Amino acid sequence: MASSICRNEENGTKKVFIGSHKKDIFNYYINKAKNLALNQEVSHDQFNHSDIVSLNLKAGQILLYDDGLLHGSEANNSDRRRCGITLRDSPVDIKTDLLVWLHFETQLVIGKDVFQHNPIAQIPKDEATPNQKFQHSSEFKNLW
Repeated sequence: MASSICRNEENGTKKVFIGSHKKDIFNYYINKAKNLALNQEVSHDQFNHSDIVSLNLKAGQILLYDDGLLHGSEANNSDRRRCGITLRDSPVDIKTDLLVWLHFETQLVIGKDVFQHNPIAQIPKDEATPNQKFQHSSEFKNLW
């Protein structure tokens, strides 16, 4: 599995905890603050702060990493949008629990999906993107 983060604001700083994707599972808690894009946080006593690296991204740059890597960024205080997208690679014989992953959709990259276990998203016809967290493509496809 892999994730990508893109930045559209100037000087977006992404922080990553080097090697955390190779370690045991971390305990996390839910932060209920309203301004967060993602609400899962790991307490600071579970890692060594010297293993944190700041990556300064310029507008339009992306960062690709394993989704097991602890990562985060400071608040976006600019008037420019910050966006992120998660991509996961999976064989077509895997069936997703749609009761848990309500907005899950697939895009076939190569080959043929003979199992058809999961909903397939329409191929985007323009640059319209979700404008809120966890949107299904059917909720913004009218902007294409």
